[in-house]
Amino acid sequence: MVRGDVTLTADVTGCSGDGLVVGATGVTINLNHHRLSGRDVAGSTGVRDKGYSDLRIVGGRIEHFDVGVSMQGADRLVMADSQLDNLPSMGVLLVDSADGLVVRTSASRAAQTGIQLASVTGYTFFGNALSHNGDGIVLYASSHNLLVHNTSSDSGAGITLVHHSNHNAIVGNVTDREQDTGVLLDDHADDNLILENRAEGSAFAGIAVGASDRNQVRDNRTNNNLGSGIAIVDSASDTRVSGNQADRNGTSPPGCVPDCPLLDDGIHVDAASTTLTANRASKNADLGIDAVAGVRDGGRNVARDNGDPRQCVNVTCHGR
Repeated sequence: MVRGDVTLTADVTGCSGDGLVVGATGVTINLNHHRLSGRDVAGSTGVRDKGYSDLRIVGGRIEHFDVGVSMQGADRLVMADSQLDNLPSMGVLLVDSADGLVVRTSASRAAQTGIQLASVTGYTFFGNALSHNGDGIVLYASSHNLLVHNTSSDSGAGITLVHHSNHNAIVGNVTDREQDTGVLLDDHADDNLILENRAEGSAFAGIAVGASDRNQVRDNRTNNNLGSGIAIVDSASDTRVSGNQADRNGTSPPGCVPDCPLLDDGIHVDAASTTLTANRASKNADLGIDAVAGVRDGGRNVARDNGDPRQCVNVTCHGR
């Protein structure tokens, strides 16, 4: 049980259960460039904190625990300059926590999720690198968080917001070669801002908005996805899609029945309450913009050199 500050002076390896268990408020764990390593035991955690706020973790590697770092029922985790690797479940798990910071930390080969949030508010995730995870970052019932300049690659979905994850800002992130979607919103993830991200190389779509309301998808680059660059499904409401670039998408979607119509356009919109403004779409397999009748045309959309010579349906597109 850790009740005061700890600085490792050597690797700690072969833990058969938890590595370090926090037992006081305000603890700093300085891994000091060393490894904290377990044996992949189910239920084990590298650093476990249940109920003690103001935990700080810096500077080392946590590996081969079921979960790398778990904080539940406590606030203000600060984690920086650390690596989490080879975890049967999750890299970082935050539950019922507020007002923390995770920065310049990597999570790789976590079988479920690199970073998982449940009922979390007021956190900032900046400059983290996630790769080869089940999913990259997942927000569940988590609101008013900021995700900026993180990367996720070679995972399931890159960044996922679900189940009333509202008023989050997803800004300047990069997703690449995801097996599903780069950035996904579904199950009433409302009033979020998806701004200036680069979502490329995904099998389903670069950015997809499902059953969610009043989201802004603005100034993103969604190029070279096997499916569509941006997909707004019919259960989404009042989505504003503006200033995005969607080029060279839909060239080789995976086995997609019955979703194939979603997967071959630059921007595909099935929700009539969507507003499309100043987007650019070129060299996509089918249409540049494929929108249902009644969609709100905000003007200044551009489409050219797409597979379907109409270029756009139900919005006016210019060729330059």
